[in-house]
Amino acid sequence: MDTQVQKQLIRKEILDRRSMMTSEERQTAAEAIVTQLRGLLERHFPAQPGRTLQIAVYAAIRHELDLSCCWPMLLDWPATLYFPAVSGHELVLGALPTGMQPDHFLTPGNFGVPEPPSASRLIDPPDLD
Repeated sequence: MDTQVQKQLIRKEILDRRSMMTSEERQTAAEAIVTQLRGLLERHFPAQPGRTLQIAVYAAIRHELDLSCCWPMLLDWPATLYFPAVSGHELVLGALPTGMQPDHFLTPGNFGVPEPPSASRLIDPPDLD
C-alpha cells in the first residue's frame, strides 16, 4: 500500500475515533494533559527569574482536545504563546502580545479556524522550548 494512502487511512481512523469521544471525555483528557504538562515544566523547564519559555499552542476546532485550559498556566510560568496560521500555502506562527488574552487575540481565519492576526505573524519563527 502506498505510504500516502496509509497516512490518509490512519488520519481518518484517528479523526473517527476522536469524533466518537463525548465532550466529557475530551474535557477529562484535557485536564489530564494540564497535570502532565505542569509536571513536564517543573522537571525540564523550572521557572527562573528573567526566563520566558517560547511555546507553540493551538486553538481547538471540531473535536480536537481544547487545551485552552493550559494557557493561563503557561502564561504564568511565564511563556510567550505562539499560535499557528495559514499564510498562502505555509503554516506560520503569530506571537500573543504580552498582557493580551488569547480570546481577544485570535480571529477566525481559513475555514473559521482561530488564528493570530496578520500583524502578529512572524517571518522567522523563534526557537521553541
